Amino acid sequence: MWTRAPHDSTSRCCSFASGTIPILAVALFALASLLTLSFAAIPAPCQSASQAATAPTLPLPLAFDVASVRLSASNGPRPYINDLPSNRFTATNYPLFNLIRIAYGATGNNRITAPEWLFDTHYDINAQIDGNTKLTHEQMMPLLRQLLEERFHLVVHHEEKDVSGYALVVAKGGPKLNPTKGAKQYGYFLSNELRFQNVSIKEIAAMLGGAAGGAGIDKTGITGNYDIDLKFASANAREGSADAALPDLFTAVQEQLGLKLVPQKIPVDFLIVDHVDRTPTEN
Repeated sequence: MWTRAPHDSTSRCCSFASGTIPILAVALFALASLLTLSFAAIPAPCQSASQAATAPTLPLPLAFDVASVRLSASNGPRPYINDLPSNRFTATNYPLFNLIRIAYGATGNNRITAPEWLFDTHYDINAQIDGNTKLTHEQMMPLLRQLLEERFHLVVHHEEKDVSGYALVVAKGGPKLNPTKGAKQYGYFLSNELRFQNVSIKEIAAMLGGAAGGAGIDKTGITGNYDIDLKFASANAREGSADAALPDLFTAVQEQLGLKLVPQKIPVDFLIVDHVDRTPTEN
């Protein structure tokens, strides 16, 4: 799960930590440019292989066709986002800060510097595109960006800085990784457990760096995607509790994943929120 990180009195930079807000599985993805659609099953002359190869494609939508954005009730339900792929994006009682993270792909080693109130002000979003085309996470991101920029007059810019972090390397004895068995799913990061499905080593490095209190970079040379369920003692585990019996994060990474976190300066992309309205424009 995503939660806030240490901050000053005027802004915050967010990374992985303990929390209770579910979010989309973390990753930086390339935006797909076209979605190939098949022809409807209607009587027609048979197509040759070359004709089938030139079947027309439909550009991805640039904006939602309908969208509702409202402040959540103060006693609203647990924060929720619908599963993707889908032709709709639904967020219930969700912090605006986390919505910005999703929209701009600010995950892992990407940090956001933003006004304090973005963490504690929650919104309900119900947006949809026409038709039944199901968009993936990376295809949905630009539509959510456009919606936030239009309704909240959101303005951001990027800055790169070197920060304290960790390089993820292969530990003695080699990696102990489980190749993925399914599609990407929502994952979570609790104070004593990290569980994600179908994630790359780059994503794992970023998550582990965040859990350790810094940025993370992959230096393992390992390719492919994996399922991980890492259990470790939380920083505030009480003596004698089952949580305290677990290994610390650094030991758990070596024992359970066959990897190692090495302290190092890491280049990090900061997403700076220059302007955002608390009250969205009317639906």
